[in-house]
Amino acid sequence: MKPSTSRFVKPHFKHSPIRQLREFESSSENLLEPDDLDSPRNRTFFKKLRNAMKNRKLLQTKKVWEEEEEEDKYFEEKPKHEPIDYSLDLTIRVNGNVLRNRVSSLLTIRDLKHLVHCQTNYPESIMWIVWNGRRLDRDEWTLYEYHITDDSNIFMHLSFNPNIHYQGNG
Repeated sequence: MKPSTSRFVKPHFKHSPIRQLREFESSSENLLEPDDLDSPRNRTFFKKLRNAMKNRKLLQTKKVWEEEEEEDKYFEEKPKHEPIDYSLDLTIRVNGNVLRNRVSSLLTIRDLKHLVHCQTNYPESIMWIVWNGRRLDRDEWTLYEYHITDDSNIFMHLSFNPNIHYQGNG
């Protein structure tokens, strides 16, 4: 049998990124000289450091980069603690009928209590609150007190759970 003319060439790993990085990290000559930052020894140190850092970046996989981008998006999209004008997107329904309402103050995350003036005298048990197009669960709001006036208006003192601000449209 005739021997193959093509030979397998063993790859030369002397300059592999992992090896360069390990050599750099373990080398005792990679100490800076504090007095002269522009000395040849310090220039060599910074050159090796730049190469090691560049090679470390090249070793990161695409998946790692994608995970980091996802984390960045998560932190960028967090809502800020700004006052919310609930009069723009708060609807109160009783037995399926939308009530006219007026929010008397702006709400913040820390100060969520406000008064809503509604033209009704229905009790709390059949009342819904729709916020941003989503009906709130019963544990997301609390009716502290209500007061029915002589002309059948009701003044309600409501408190909203701050988590509804973060859930967005439902």
